[in-house]
Amino acid sequence: MKPYLTILLDSFRMLKARAIFWVTLGISLFVALIYLSIGFDEKGMSFFFGLSHFESDNFRAGTSASETLYVAIFTKLIAEYWLSWIAVLLGLISCAAIFPDALKEGAAGMILTKKLSRIQVFLAKFVGSLLFVTIQVVIFVAIVFVAMRWRLGSWNPSVFWCVPLILLVFTYLYSFMMLIAVKTKSVMTALILTLVLWFVSSIVGVIEGQLYEGIQMTEMMDESRRVVDQQAQAAQVQVIPNGEEVPMEEDRDPEVVEEFPATESERSTSSSTLKLWHKRMVAVYAVFPKTGRTMEVADRLLVINGKKGIAKGSFSVIMMRLAFEGDEGDDEYLEVSEKSADRHSTGYAIGTSLIFALVMLVLAAWIFCRKEI
Repeated sequence: MKPYLTILLDSFRMLKARAIFWVTLGISLFVALIYLSIGFDEKGMSFFFGLSHFESDNFRAGTSASETLYVAIFTKLIAEYWLSWIAVLLGLISCAAIFPDALKEGAAGMILTKKLSRIQVFLAKFVGSLLFVTIQVVIFVAIVFVAMRWRLGSWNPSVFWCVPLILLVFTYLYSFMMLIAVKTKSVMTALILTLVLWFVSSIVGVIEGQLYEGIQMTEMMDESRRVVDQQAQAAQVQVIPNGEEVPMEEDRDPEVVEEFPATESERSTSSSTLKLWHKRMVAVYAVFPKTGRTMEVADRLLVINGKKGIAKGSFSVIMMRLAFEGDEGDDEYLEVSEKSADRHSTGYAIGTSLIFALVMLVLAAWIFCRKEI
């Protein structure tokens, strides 16, 4: 056990000694400080520790709207862009050289003289990389945790769900990068191919989401159209898009008839086409790591105003939900956004991604143990 811990600590010390560790940590502290500088008082919001002020009746100290906004800034702006994109990217860049360096002639021999098997060396290097990312994320989230207590007056431990979820996102991508690294011994090749995988996975996820939302909007429009038709038939009139009512007579103007939307058969065909392509994209997306869907799990677990699930959707959706709070009217955009955020279960999003990571790790470990070094 002691030789294993020695290799693990050596890997971490090597990463810590690189300038990018301190650069990443410095940027994280700077971003956290900006978040900490946002506050609320009796008149509204303040920025940069009071240097700038914005008066607002809604976003004042002690209001539920101010808590929703403050938490949303963290989860939808900082966590979504800084932690799950830039910080993960910097982590990948920092750890890209670990396995190519370990496979260099001479370096591998020194490692194996510590009476460790190759699989133990492999695992120690992998865990050391995770430790590097963990320290960065924990420090950042801890500052956010304190900021929420200071600015909102209450502790919100649910923000720490971001730590394991960020580590999962990093693991999905790093496992693939490890496989390429031990196969090619090239840092640049491993990093570039990992970024390509990340990009393709994100694009496929966006397309699948857009198709899903298109299906939901089509179904809602069809339902609204059926209601309008029923009402028009009951009133013996037919409604056209410009809001006019045309009597149900035999001698109606043919130009008015042409203004009617597509027939129910045509709308059904359009909906079937969307569903077919969505099924195809779901099948393709199943084999990719779901980085975005994993981070959406945090939105379901994050507590705002004592409730879970308010952080689902984009930043604009959260603000719209806050604006429509207490309104009995249904907003189609909000309804579709909420359904889209829940279209994949937590088990599916994380489970399929972990299967991908496990396959990559097993292949990488097999190559590492068999490679001549």
